[in-house]
Amino acid sequence: MVRFFEGIESGKEIQTIENIYRGAQKKINFLTGSTVGNFISPNSKHAYIENILDSDRPIAVYADSQILLETLDKTLSKEGKITLRVDSKTVSEPRVQEFLRNPDDWIARNQPDAILLSPIAESGLDISIRGYFRSTYGFIFGQLDADGAVQFTFRFRDPAIERFLWVIGTPVKHDETRFPAFQVDVKKLFSDRLSLDLDRAMRGEIDGGEVISNIKKMIDSVHPAIAAAAYTIRAFQNYEAMNLRKSVRSLLESRGHEVVAEREEYASPELFNATKREVQLKECEDIFNAPEKEGSFRSRKTTWIEQCSEIRSSYLYRLPGIEDKPEWSPEFLFHVRFKEKERVSRKGKVTRHGEINPIDKISNYHLLTNPEIAREIASRKFSRMKEKAAAGGKEFPWLYKNLEATIHALRRSGIERLIGSDEFYREDSPLTQEILKNCRSKSVSLALGTPGRKSAIQFIGSILARIGYEWDCQPRKENGRTVRYYRCVKNRDVWDSRFTAAIQECTKTRWEKLMSDKPETAQETTKKNPSDETTSKSYKERILAVAPEGNIYINNIGVRCNPIAGENSSECTTSLAGDLYPELSELYNQARIEIPSAAGDLPSEAEINDLADMISSTVPDDTDCWEFLRGFPPRAIYLAIEAIKARRGRSAWESHPRVSRDSNERTEPNQTEPTLKRA
Repeated sequence: MVRFFEGIESGKEIQTIENIYRGAQKKINFLTGSTVGNFISPNSKHAYIENILDSDRPIAVYADSQILLETLDKTLSKEGKITLRVDSKTVSEPRVQEFLRNPDDWIARNQPDAILLSPIAESGLDISIRGYFRSTYGFIFGQLDADGAVQFTFRFRDPAIERFLWVIGTPVKHDETRFPAFQVDVKKLFSDRLSLDLDRAMRGEIDGGEVISNIKKMIDSVHPAIAAAAYTIRAFQNYEAMNLRKSVRSLLESRGHEVVAEREEYASPELFNATKREVQLKECEDIFNAPEKEGSFRSRKTTWIEQCSEIRSSYLYRLPGIEDKPEWSPEFLFHVRFKEKERVSRKGKVTRHGEINPIDKISNYHLLTNPEIAREIASRKFSRMKEKAAAGGKEFPWLYKNLEATIHALRRSGIERLIGSDEFYREDSPLTQEILKNCRSKSVSLALGTPGRKSAIQFIGSILARIGYEWDCQPRKENGRTVRYYRCVKNRDVWDSRFTAAIQECTKTRWEKLMSDKPETAQETTKKNPSDETTSKSYKERILAVAPEGNIYINNIGVRCNPIAGENSSECTTSLAGDLYPELSELYNQARIEIPSAAGDLPSEAEINDLADMISSTVPDDTDCWEFLRGFPPRAIYLAIEAIKARRGRSAWESHPRVSRDSNERTEPNQTEPTLKRA
């Protein structure tokens, strides 16, 4: 962060303050899996779940899985226990808001048997009540990073609490061969991807060379400090994604805590497993019955029904016409949201291997067999980039994605030769080795990754999974030893369900509609002239117009202005205007910044424009990009958002209904809004 501000605010003195305080060292019981007979299940968490269900003393649970928390909530409630769950479904409820305003007081008055918290309650939450909770249990699936997981672990301040923590070993969604963990490698990866795709897309175009040159100049114009920070953040995120359990443990130990790794006997709580399916089915029913979406609901106080409308709308967009088909039902939603790949062993044991995600796989297969659609998508993308370059806009390679590049790489790899063939192959078969060789070529590896430590069969299997295919293994005895042969087959869960035909038809409709629609005009990226009122005020003047005497920080509740002039100064609490810039509300909610009135000059508009351009170019549905942007210093994000609002001719707070447009007077606090203590 220091290097970032040194680059952004060159020539200015940067003062750094290091927090060297360390709290009391604590013991953390760290679950690294369960033993099942002679085998180890490294990602099993059920031993801790069994402990939670059997506890006869009050406990606290935190997790970054809403389904897990709701399942625990309902399971405990069935046993007659009093619970409070704070997550995206319940956060708008009055009792949850009351809890967030004063957790210790709420716990003392209501005496719950269990408190269950999701990351929505993370920022600024401080539960200091002593002698109430016996233990805390944490479950981290990868939605929180290592630092967030550690901070959440210590939201419960009582030093006598026994702490238990489970962190997923290797998240299923991450593949170590595809995500570089060094800044220089990340930079080269994204730069090479963009250059290769540009060269392929512009090949044969009369002005292709000029277009490529202009787009590359646009990319090179990004502020070097922002580029360096972006690649560093991306590399750091990639490393943690591949080594989350190790990262959390190392971070705990580096802060002086005692981490005790443990494995327990495997437990499979039947009531919990049955309740989990109930929760999933109920969620699918809520989505199915949700009203049609109206406007945007991207606000922290969004109700669960509004969230369901948002989710329902996304399925109707990805599968146009699905709502008119008989297959459209809660069971259909369960299939596409929660259905897991199941395999039955020779001994009859059923194992599950992650959610099947049929929509994306069927869509990828459709594009693989209709490559002209992928090429059209790429053509429109580069047309928009061309217009953006001509208009003086910016493009950021670390946010660059190109679906056509993936489809092109799949075709170049040669896996189509496996599809529909009844032939069996071994690790050393000529075709498997040829495909592996193709995958090591630059044009393929940039899109699909490199094999790394994987065998040919393993790596090709991971590629086949992208289009809903897999290996069928048949061991054979040859010369006294077992040799495994593999045949490419359809994944039955993807292709042989009663919903497959409907997904295929709607996917075809979606891409046909894209081909028939007129290409959209690229959005204008030049800066709008702000109003005279906006340009006449500096960032600092506009911010301090709301709290001229105080510090401002943002937590997951809203913006709270804490005057520092004296005890008799009035306070103001200003909720975020979620409808003003909805796709940024989550960044707003999770950022915490301070802008002291005597802290010197803030960055100028010119110095923060690059980051503002990057935020403006990120579409609301691109969750990866928003997750990436969260890694930037909150102060920089905040000022960049201010710049975006200024371009619209709207100052920071003038658009909010509770802030006067004609004066700088502050409103009285809204007593119904919770106020969290600062961490």
